[in-house]
Order: sequence, then C-alpha cells, then structure tokens
Amino acid sequence: PTERRKPDGETFRYIDIDAIDHRWQTVRAPKLLLTRKAPSRAAQAVAAGDTLFSLVRPYLKNIALIDTELSGCTASTGFFVCRPSERILPRFLYYLLCAPETIDYLNQFMKGDNSPSIQKEDLLGLPVRLPPAEEQAELIRLLDLAFARERQVQVCAEAALEQIRQLRQIILFRAFRGELGTNDPGEDGGDRLLESILADPAE
Repeated sequence: PTERRKPDGETFRYIDIDAIDHRWQTVRAPKLLLTRKAPSRAAQAVAAGDTLFSLVRPYLKNIALIDTELSGCTASTGFFVCRPSERILPRFLYYLLCAPETIDYLNQFMKGDNSPSIQKEDLLGLPVRLPPAEEQAELIRLLDLAFARERQVQVCAEAALEQIRQLRQIILFRAFRGELGTNDPGEDGGDRLLESILADPAE
C-alpha cells in the first residue's frame, strides 16, 4: 500500500485531477500550495514509478506516471496510487492502465450521477496477464516509439490546421473588403448592405 501523508513544510507540490493532461496521460505541472491552505484531499505521497489513476470518470483517462522530477509530490485522494511490485516494470504498469481494454473494463463499475466513480477494489480486481520482464521491456520500447510518433504527427497536424485557420481568416477578410481580385471588371462591385443581397424570406 502507498503511504498516506499530509503535506508539511511551508509549501508543497500538489497533483490534483486538474493537473493531468488526459489527452497524453501526463502531469502538466504540479501546483505549488501553502501547506496551511492544503485541501483535505491532499493526503497521498507519491514516488517515482507510481502511476496515478483517477477513480472519478475513468473514461476520461486522467492517468499519469510519476517520474523522478515529480517524486515527493502530494497527490489527491481522488487518485488511486498504483505502486508496482518487483513483478512488473513501472512503465509497463502505466501502459497497462492506459489501455482501452482496461478503461472499458472499469467503466462497468461506475456509480453516481454527478461524478460517476469507481472504487479502488474495482481497479485491484482488474484481470492481468503479466508477461516476463524481458517481454515487458520490449513492449515498453515499442509503445514508447509508437506514442512518440503519434505525438509528433499530432503536433504537425495541429500546426497545419492552425495555418489553414489563419489562411481562411485572411481570405474571408479580403473577400469582405473586395480585395481578392476575382471579380469581373464589368460586374457591379459596389458596397452593399447584407440585407440587400439576402433573399426575401417572404418570397
């Protein structure tokens, strides 16, 4: 079991569910809070190799692997802190918990209307086929490569979409001002109110 610990000192680094980038299953950045203003849910110590799994709305995949930089942070009790044993490599556990099959399995246990959640017992009951350590390491290597390529493609795609959006805005702006140079010189290019070029709904 992971250690329950209230933060001490003047300030502490806090990881709540909002700190998780559920798109990439990473921690964006822990919050730096004053200890005297610590929320009641700030009560879980985390260490490198732990995986945080949000028990609230598991389908949102608020999951993150704790690295050495985040070790020592305090996490919300809204997470189940999964600490691997010697039988499973930390990153393999992380990928296992991020798998669509895992999320599908856990969704069936959700209860509640406003914030549907699962219990830690539901997560602990997850059936797992654990390969040998050598196979785990090879799967980690392949998954790291696949996710790195996916992220690279996503970043490029988003940049291209942003360029398209900007180009669309420029074209619309110039079209509105009649600066595209596509009109026939013989066409009426005078300014008009929108009302004058819309069909009369009564007709």
